[in-house]
Amino acid sequence: MYPVKFAFHAPFQGVLPKGSSRLCLLTFALALCGLVAGFSGANATTRVIFYHPDRYSDSAFHNPGQGSTPSLVMSELNQYIQSLGNLYLPADQDLTVEILNIQLARFQESWAFTGNRARTPSLLAPPPRITLRYTLTVHGQPFIDAQETLFSMNNLLDQTGQFLAGPFQYEKAILNDWFQRRIVQHDPVF
Repeated sequence: MYPVKFAFHAPFQGVLPKGSSRLCLLTFALALCGLVAGFSGANATTRVIFYHPDRYSDSAFHNPGQGSTPSLVMSELNQYIQSLGNLYLPADQDLTVEILNIQLARFQESWAFTGNRARTPSLLAPPPRITLRYTLTVHGQPFIDAQETLFSMNNLLDQTGQFLAGPFQYEKAILNDWFQRRIVQHDPVF
């Protein structure tokens, strides 16, 4: 293997303070390591299955005109779980997630604009819930096989959902918490 050499030419000469070329090289090396680490889930597989969505308890699956459509809910949650798998699963692990039931954060009709629906969790309504069954395999062998209902009693106080992009921030926050605890850290289900 040939040694790799980096040289900084005219654009950097005289512009950077003395010793900063090493800093640039270090920054580049760290960025390259981060890029390589970002591909950790390149061979890992994350499958998301929505099991009988017509039986889900949320009204979005029974009255699509009342707010979110079932396809939007399933697409957003599928993409989010896939992104978690791509980000955190090593190449030797595969995850299958079956979504058994969804209860979204409640909708409230805004009086300001006709048809404007703001997703606002309410103290009077139960928190958003997602029931799922999941299997994590390592080297093709089952490592975790469990079923649980995800929810947060403190979802109104939890700031995590406010920093997640796109719709369904509260649902994504509980999915993120579940993924970190069960899949990444392997905390047992009680």
